[in-house]
Amino acid sequence: NAEYIKYIAAFFNLEPQANELFAATQTSYAQASSGKAAKPLVVAWVSYNEKSDWSAESFVVSQAAYKTTMVTDVGATNLDAATALAGIKDLAVKDAVPGKPASGKTYTIPTNGDKAAASSAFFAALKGVDVVVDEVYAMDPTTYNFESFLTAYGLSSSSDLKFVKNKMVLR
Repeated sequence: NAEYIKYIAAFFNLEPQANELFAATQTSYAQASSGKAAKPLVVAWVSYNEKSDWSAESFVVSQAAYKTTMVTDVGATNLDAATALAGIKDLAVKDAVPGKPASGKTYTIPTNGDKAAASSAFFAALKGVDVVVDEVYAMDPTTYNFESFLTAYGLSSSSDLKFVKNKMVLR
């Protein structure tokens, strides 16, 4: 709830500005949640898993139901991962919660020892994505930034991917 801005403004005699800001915030949220964008943004929730004792090195697209619901609630569109990733070698598709199909799907692309090739295939499939929600694990999240994202996923800042060019990578 954005009304806290009005409460704080009272301490600084800034009520008129706070009311304007609150009204603008309400309007923006209403427009976003009503899907008024001319062309909805395409969103993908992605992660990169380094090789470890409990995980093979891989790239992942998560389409857990709660994530896809958040995307559609703001008028955006989820990546059609089933179609976009269909031709990728060794693609593994699992329920987001094992045994619960209604929980959504998780799409995992193993690197099979060739991270560059897997990254290339993964991001070729994501070429139409406007916004990426990066879920990569960072030991120290305060030091993880856009450059860290590019490095982790094997990308460069000169990439033609829309979300890289527009720096639309959310964490």
